[in-house]
Amino acid sequence: MGHRDSGAEDRVQEAYLRMLEAGSAAPIRNRETYFKRILRNLRIDGIRRTARQAALPIDEALADPQPGPDRAALARIELEAVAKALQKLPPRCRHAFELHRFGNLSYAEIAQRMGISISMVEKHIAEAVLRLAAALGGR
Repeated sequence: MGHRDSGAEDRVQEAYLRMLEAGSAAPIRNRETYFKRILRNLRIDGIRRTARQAALPIDEALADPQPGPDRAALARIELEAVAKALQKLPPRCRHAFELHRFGNLSYAEIAQRMGISISMVEKHIAEAVLRLAAALGGR
């Protein structure tokens, strides 16, 4: 299997969500051009973020590898919320999402494993992302 840009699929999903949100506020005349512009901007944002992180090295001696009790408790609560939201997804939608996010499978691999088209995999994952975002309310 060749090199995969793991961030590319995340950018596509984020661009799709942003386009849906923008389309609900006002009609989009050229959806393809708008979508490509969102993708381009997300890519540029990612490059800038990477450059900033590289320019600001963290002193390893100051970083505590163990989260404090308050952060650990908050993480447990958030994990429970995510688990509940995942359980509420339609079964095939959840299965496609889990294969992608937790199994690190490409859309083509998921399509083959589930016996569906890549387009259907995209729809399942987009639906999962939308429903999870709604269920978690911007956490």
